[in-house]
Amino acid sequence: MDKVSILFIIAPLLSPSWSERQFFPQSRNASWAEARRHCQVCYKDLVTMSYDNSFALVEGAKSPQWIGLRETFNETDAPWSAWANGDPITFQNWYPVKPPPPVVEPCTTIAAPTVDTRKTTLTTKGLPETSRTASGDTLKTALTNTALSETSSSGFTGTASGDTQKKALTNTALPETSSSGFTGTASGETSSFTQTYYSDMTFLTTPQYVREDCVAMHHFGPWVEEDCNTELPYICYDDRYYGIASVVRDATTATVSWETPTPSENISSYRVEVQGGGSLNISVDSSPYRISNMTPGTKYEVRVFAVKCDRELNSQNISFITKPETPYNLTVENNTESSAALRWERPVGNLEHYCVRVENKEGRIRNVKDPCNYTEEEAVVKDLTPGNKYTVYVLSVTGDVESEKASITVLTRPSVVTDLNVSDITNSSLVLRWVHEGSAQGYNVVAMDIQTENVPPYRVLYNQTVNPPEKQAAVDTLPPGTNVRLMVQTLYESLKGAEAYIDSFIVPDPARKLVLDARETTIEASWDAPDGSYNYFIVSVWLHNSMVNATHYNTTDLLLTLPMLYAAAQYEVTVTTHAGDLKSDPTVGSTYTQPVMAQDLKITFQGSNGTLTWTAPQTAPTTRFRVKYVGRFWNHHETFNRTGGKTSVGPLRPGTQYLFQVITVSGTMESEPANCTEYTPGNVSEVTLSMMCSSKGQDCEENDVKEEVLNKLREEFGVVLDGVSWKLDWKTSPLDKTAQ
Repeated sequence: MDKVSILFIIAPLLSPSWSERQFFPQSRNASWAEARRHCQVCYKDLVTMSYDNSFALVEGAKSPQWIGLRETFNETDAPWSAWANGDPITFQNWYPVKPPPPVVEPCTTIAAPTVDTRKTTLTTKGLPETSRTASGDTLKTALTNTALSETSSSGFTGTASGDTQKKALTNTALPETSSSGFTGTASGETSSFTQTYYSDMTFLTTPQYVREDCVAMHHFGPWVEEDCNTELPYICYDDRYYGIASVVRDATTATVSWETPTPSENISSYRVEVQGGGSLNISVDSSPYRISNMTPGTKYEVRVFAVKCDRELNSQNISFITKPETPYNLTVENNTESSAALRWERPVGNLEHYCVRVENKEGRIRNVKDPCNYTEEEAVVKDLTPGNKYTVYVLSVTGDVESEKASITVLTRPSVVTDLNVSDITNSSLVLRWVHEGSAQGYNVVAMDIQTENVPPYRVLYNQTVNPPEKQAAVDTLPPGTNVRLMVQTLYESLKGAEAYIDSFIVPDPARKLVLDARETTIEASWDAPDGSYNYFIVSVWLHNSMVNATHYNTTDLLLTLPMLYAAAQYEVTVTTHAGDLKSDPTVGSTYTQPVMAQDLKITFQGSNGTLTWTAPQTAPTTRFRVKYVGRFWNHHETFNRTGGKTSVGPLRPGTQYLFQVITVSGTMESEPANCTEYTPGNVSEVTLSMMCSSKGQDCEENDVKEEVLNKLREEFGVVLDGVSWKLDWKTSPLDKTAQ
């Protein structure tokens, strides 16, 4: 009993479905065997009684009804030990009491010396069950005074009763036996029997048992024995079938499968009922069944009824939603550094909303806020990483059913570079550097001329791509002095990041062919324009070795007069080309302004020395003057340079005539000399010269003669004493008072 109980508990766990027992009273009358056969064909079996169902089964009953119990089902069974379906008897409700054991009565055994046995197949109907034995050529048949059932082919009907039977049994159909005897029940429509012919039989007396009984239930509940051939109403039972249906569906079709009972259940067909998006009611022979022309994204309810003896069993139900159709024409309308705007078209059929999922290039799904909260055919995916590749999936959703994925590759624009700076600028190149923290596959560096082109599009001077990890570019082949716009864009796949730019000038070339044309107080500077571009020129002028006092002029012309200069001065002149805040190397020139003649030259003597002064208008403090003095008589001369308007000279010869000169010097140019002639103070000495008049007479005493002689002497002495201070006069002798 324990083993049976264990199996009773485990069996439902192993079953793919669970069951609930149902009961079906049958109003037509039939023998117990016929009733059971009908129950087995159209239901499960004759009813098995229990304490739980006994009260319910008597409701509505008006007469006794067969139940699934008889004394034994085969010769090895203990009496009243099992129900027709094999369940053990755990509940009994006999009326008035449980039946006693079978009563043994005498019966007749036939001894046959000769036996001719032939095997034949007979069609029988309702044969009662008997117990027989056969051994060798002697057949011992236990007759229990039970009337043999009518057979369709033996042509025999009779009753064996009494102590002997003295008639050869001809054409007596007996069930086929095994070598050790048999127990058989002719309960079907066709059975195999052995047909035996006997001659010269002898009847022997052996024990005989009473017939077996079947059990019926009174309309008020208790059980009673009845002859199994008695025709009564009966109660069938069946297990209410709870099978599990399943479905494989797409957008417009669904294949519904269900659990099918075993062949012994005698299911004739299945009725499939479909509701949702229209209705369908169809009979099919087997599982599965394919439903077509369905509406995408729609909820359907399917019930499958197994049909058994024109009775529909409990349905197997399943509800499902067809897959929504996939959104189509998915496009990306705008990419930014951290977002992408998507748009698509609504598919046919039904849907509740859309889900948007984002997968990065490593295949990981990124968290998207409210990924399934889109009811319109557009979405903006945010919080993306700049310069990355994503796969975006858009799905239609109804309930918990999602469509196939519509996918598109989304690229985010790389982030902009920062901190652009320019260094190492020459007249044809520069170095551009930047900072970038994000992802990029390259950097596009462009230099454009924004000076010669006032409005876009600007002329492109340089366009190159720099590959990471480099974050600088040597931009070359740029025209001198050009105002350039340097632009850097990050690159990722086909996208460019936002432009980052910085403006800069290229160092201009110097001015060419500087020419200086000097006057006394002005210099006219002229030059040729440099190659390339420039904004203006700075012309600087200063006295030689006095740059701190330079004067600067700003001009865009190629000619400039530098005014208000010192005469007779050396000037340095530079022309510097400027472009923006950059300048070229200077173009340098040097020249002297023309000298001017000194004025107001004077000499004053202090003994044998003198002080020479003059004025020099419009000359510089650094102007050089050449000072020269000459005493011809003594061939005494000296030359030296001085700056300013004063100098000392000496020692000089006394009483000597000196020629003093001051010449303004400017480079290799000299002015006209400023001259003055003066005698130095002399040391006076008197020399007396006596002359004798050789003429006779009084002519020598004539004043005219004396004057004439004096003049002639002066002429003679003037030649000899030129350059010194002297004086010749007549002097009267103290002796004779005569002029000497």
